[in-house]
Amino acid sequence: MATPEPTGYSELQALRAWVAEVERVLGLRTRIGLVLLALAAGLGGAALYLALDTRNDAADASDVAALQQRVQALEQQDGARTTGLRTEVTAARSAADAARAQVSALQKRVGALEELAARLRAGPGGSVPQGGGSKPRHGSSGATGPTGATGAAGTGGVGK
Repeated sequence: MATPEPTGYSELQALRAWVAEVERVLGLRTRIGLVLLALAAGLGGAALYLALDTRNDAADASDVAALQQRVQALEQQDGARTTGLRTEVTAARSAADAARAQVSALQKRVGALEELAARLRAGPGGSVPQGGGSKPRHGSSGATGPTGATGAAGTGGVGK
């Protein structure tokens, strides 16, 4: 027959098995804890590096002041250019208005001269042949001289 084991022996064996299980779980937890600790240390180091790098790259008050001065200088240059361009545009508009006035006056003179030439061609009878008379040019029809009269008295400045 089999001999029964003493009760203390089986209890001791159970305790040894329990302690082995605890050691196995504790070893696993220790390894996991060490891995997490290494990850935390690495992330902390990376965060420290990024913080120092950001502080070195950050703009300080002197950088901001220099940029403000540069912007003000550019605004002043643009203001001077804009003022110069406005002056030039105003002068160009004045010149264009003066040229338009001269063109208008010249068109009136040409119309008056054409009318005078047509009357001179008509001769002393004073009638201009139909179809052979003068045709107004340059968009002037029935132009008058500077006095506002047509004919010999309003020659449009001829003989001045």
